[in-house]
Amino acid sequence: MDFWEQLLNCCLEDSALAGRPIIPSLALSDWFTTILLRSGFEHHQNIVGLEREVRINNPALSPNPELFVRLMEPDDLPVVVAIDQAAFEPIWQNSLTQVQQSYEQAALATVAEWEGEIVGYQVTTINMFAAHLARLAVKPGQQGRQVGTTLLHDLVQRCRTERLWQITINTQDDNQASLALYRKVGFQLTGEAFPVYVYHG
Repeated sequence: MDFWEQLLNCCLEDSALAGRPIIPSLALSDWFTTILLRSGFEHHQNIVGLEREVRINNPALSPNPELFVRLMEPDDLPVVVAIDQAAFEPIWQNSLTQVQQSYEQAALATVAEWEGEIVGYQVTTINMFAAHLARLAVKPGQQGRQVGTTLLHDLVQRCRTERLWQITINTQDDNQASLALYRKVGFQLTGEAFPVYVYHG
């Protein structure tokens, strides 16, 4: 337990320096859950998995023709970071460095534009047969324009071009907007769930 306390103290110091006195943690085993609870962590939410076959057509997966989807470029990253931080709660927000790393590691990264303004983006990785949608965010106030649906439609088309057979996603079980969007366009829950605990320093 001494090693754990040292690690926790280091995390607390780093969080304080970053101005974020909240430490999130995934608990993938019972023994680690026990340690987290004894240390003052509280259950926050669960991460759930969804999947969709690329070949299946879904009438709900129709894009907004007034939106323009294009490949993300390095100059887009500051705007992407601003959307990311506005769309997610603090424990899920990415810094510019994290977004840049995700962009560099992505196989497919696109942005959606409305009248020349970036209003959403997605970042996807690819293995041999499947794609994993690592991040999708829509600028607050733009949800009524089918930005998420349009980005997903474009992603499915690109996955078909790459001859991929499946797309997977992870999201929070209390993010009802995301779950509703994914289910609407054909994603189904896989049954996997990973608890997230947070420590409020």
